Amino acid sequence: MKFSIVIPTRNRLYLLREAVETVRLQSYDNWELIVFDNASDDGAAITTYLNELKDARIKYYRSSRFLSVTDSWNSAINKAEGDYITLIGDDDGLCPNYFEHINKTAVEMNFPELIYNPFYQFWHPGVAPWESRGHLIEIKHGFFYENKTKPFLLGRKDSLRAIKDSLNFDISFSFNSQACVYKRSLFNKIKEGSVFYQSPYPDFYIANVALFMSEATAIIPHPIAIAGVSKSSVGYTIYNDQDSIGEAILNNDLFSDPIFKKNKNLILSGPAYNTNYFIAMKYVEKRLVNFRHKFNVKKYRRIQFYEAITRILSGEQVESWWPKMRLQMSVIERYWCALSYRLRDPNYYQFRGKEKILSLIKKGVHTSGCDPQVKQCGFFETSKVSDIYKFLNEKK
Repeated sequence: MKFSIVIPTRNRLYLLREAVETVRLQSYDNWELIVFDNASDDGAAITTYLNELKDARIKYYRSSRFLSVTDSWNSAINKAEGDYITLIGDDDGLCPNYFEHINKTAVEMNFPELIYNPFYQFWHPGVAPWESRGHLIEIKHGFFYENKTKPFLLGRKDSLRAIKDSLNFDISFSFNSQACVYKRSLFNKIKEGSVFYQSPYPDFYIANVALFMSEATAIIPHPIAIAGVSKSSVGYTIYNDQDSIGEAILNNDLFSDPIFKKNKNLILSGPAYNTNYFIAMKYVEKRLVNFRHKFNVKKYRRIQFYEAITRILSGEQVESWWPKMRLQMSVIERYWCALSYRLRDPNYYQFRGKEKILSLIKKGVHTSGCDPQVKQCGFFETSKVSDIYKFLNEKK
């Protein structure tokens, strides 16, 4: 079988080199690597680097203008010609024997349309606010991993539960692009014209749509890919409260998005992550016309209110959020916000049952339908994902 690895990139050659190296280090030979340059300022440097590799399996394409993340990903993945296809970021990488794991699972499971796997997460030094050292963790985020040690086929009931949880803002599996490998038949089934990815968060959209449309989904219960979190990543901006920088990286024009415009009266100020999630799930809802569950808009709005109240109580300035929010509140939402604020205010008097009411409020804004299994694997001074590859290879 031929495998396609797709890597969109922009102005991050120093990271791209490392991601490419983890593909070239693989012992399996029948692969192609699609590098899609989203109008980097110095595209010549990328072509020079790739030409120096002298590997016909590596193909380079370039956009003449800066595309949104979704348009970039669509342009990139449409170039793939493999039997199985996956897309990773330019700060990500593959684990040793990646292709062998996919090939073995595909053959043993009678060539499923979707292959899903956990991954390692490589936090570059100085990225995670809770740990300044570079570190590697193994993440299994999915209720279906429990007590599983060998590859297995996911039951339809579990697939539908996972999507239902996503639409309810109870995330019970990871949406990361490194976790999903698509058979060509599924890729063609999902595409609408030249559009495979949709929404401002294309990985959130496709993980749910692929899970619904796949006729057979195989789960590999051990990590075979590396998700990098660098200082240039959107993940860094989310965890370090830098919404404007993250939105600039994604280059999304939300005000022109048809789903945004259709739902603008429901969308609130606040963290961009939650609003992008809202729009992504609305795209899922639109695509899965036969799925009876709809996105939980009420919960999204409570989450945005709760975040604003949290910041107010901590003394942060939210002038750009709160006045707009107040104008958009229903009577019930005004009552909910007033109750949430007073109960969380340490100066508000104590009364019997206060903690119980507070726990119900917190439960109503909790977004994890399944807590990830996290295993610490080591600390590193390096920012090179190829060094992580070598570490994992020695660890085998």
